[in-house]
Amino acid sequence: AVRSSGRLFLLHNEDYLRRYMGQMVIVRAEPAAEPAFLSLCYPGMHSGSSSGFNEHGIAFGNDSLNFRPKARGVPKNFIFRRLLECHTTAEVKKVLATGPLAVAYGIIFVSADEDRGGYIERVDRQRVETEMEDTNRICHTNHVLSSEITAKGERVTWSSRLRLTAVSHLLVKAGLKPSLSDLKKTLSSEDPYVLQVSPKNPFPTLASVVIDVSRRRMYVCDRAKKGDKFIEYRLSK
Repeated sequence: AVRSSGRLFLLHNEDYLRRYMGQMVIVRAEPAAEPAFLSLCYPGMHSGSSSGFNEHGIAFGNDSLNFRPKARGVPKNFIFRRLLECHTTAEVKKVLATGPLAVAYGIIFVSADEDRGGYIERVDRQRVETEMEDTNRICHTNHVLSSEITAKGERVTWSSRLRLTAVSHLLVKAGLKPSLSDLKKTLSSEDPYVLQVSPKNPFPTLASVVIDVSRRRMYVCDRAKKGDKFIEYRLSK
């Protein structure tokens, strides 16, 4: 997540099994009794399974953490779908207290209306919140960052650590006030740990997302196609 020139942005590269390449979908919904939302998600799964935002300026992107799934617990996609109903970060935090969990996760969330953001890590009954504060950027990948969480059993990958370092470096390199174009370039970096494009990688980048939360717009690049073209999506048609 990045704060720049008075606006909040959320960036996310969705990496997963190669069989989903070219299969990701954009859901634009206007539920009768809930906020309108846009979401990048997997086919056949709940909206919010990757990232999204709603008309109240709540946006998020999530990462699975590498712990063994539990036999019993609430699937994280059910939890993230409910985030699209939230009006405030207080509601977001309440939803993210749902448990017990089936899968550990880390999630970045922002509120354009409150001009704040942060991330929450949850592993079993452990939960840690970190605020964006005055750094104007906050990053997270697929491993635990907080020293307050007991990471016993975590299967940390070297690529996750390198990806976090690479993205943090690129955002610093973009300057204090990165533009929308700068953020798209960050996710499209040729650094092999930012954009997973190797045909040998079983978890390639399926799509890249930049959400301009303040202006309620989402830009998505389908990585099954050549080039780095981002298509703009808005809440209203």
